[in-house]
Amino acid sequence: MDSTSQLTLTVKRILRELRTLKEAVSAGFFGVQKQISSIRHQQEAAHQQQKPPSEMSAIEFRVANEIERKNRAHREHQYALQKSIRNAAWAAFGAAAIYAGIAAFQLHQMKIATDAAKSAADTAKDALHISERAYITDGAVTMDAEKKSISMPILNSGHIPSGPVEVIIHEATVSTNIPATVIDLRGAGEHHWGRYNFQSIPLGWPLNIAIPAPQMSALYLNSGRQTIIIAGFITYNDGFPATPQQQWFFCQRTTYQTVMKQLLVGPCNPGDDTLHKLELIDGYPNNPEP
Repeated sequence: MDSTSQLTLTVKRILRELRTLKEAVSAGFFGVQKQISSIRHQQEAAHQQQKPPSEMSAIEFRVANEIERKNRAHREHQYALQKSIRNAAWAAFGAAAIYAGIAAFQLHQMKIATDAAKSAADTAKDALHISERAYITDGAVTMDAEKKSISMPILNSGHIPSGPVEVIIHEATVSTNIPATVIDLRGAGEHHWGRYNFQSIPLGWPLNIAIPAPQMSALYLNSGRQTIIIAGFITYNDGFPATPQQQWFFCQRTTYQTVMKQLLVGPCNPGDDTLHKLELIDGYPNNPEP
């Protein structure tokens, strides 16, 4: 059991004892009052039975006065004793209450310290997770017109191997009569999507995915009359157990530079909403490639 739990139990025990002590003090006080009242009634009854002073002899009167003096002294002694006992009990009750207050304050301070320590530990844990987790992204694609294939590397730029990885890739090939920079995907002569699963992506080297592009033409690509687009997302575990699934979205396309007459491959225009358009023409999530 930790120190916080022990202190909590101690405070609860002290509070129970305080309640018991308070009840005992109250009961003792009422008992004293009752005893004093009883003595008073007895004395009054005895006084009423005494003879009037006129009927007593001088000796009887002195004896009665002496008895009365001793009784009064005894009563005063008993009252003082009971009062001192009551005061001592209340003093003990007050001391115990002060101790309980100090213990409760210490418990509160310990709770604050415990919460601060837990917060610091959570912050350190989050910092460790962010700095050491796996980060899976796509790399620059390459075109192989002879094999009619696109190679897309999957990279882990983190510090530990990832957990399971799923990659969804959409591909579309659009051919035109003249070079064009604005592409209407509804005119794609060929399009499809596929799902690729891996147990883990290690560190240090890329894992390449070969994406078929059946209508790829070197002649059309290098003259700006064909555009090839790939887009999708990577869903993966970042290597830490019981952490949320991470996602990385990507979109790359070919572009023909008319001034330099050169084929370039780069990211899609973010405002084109390319992935959503490809999902619509592919019928995603139905009809994946075999």
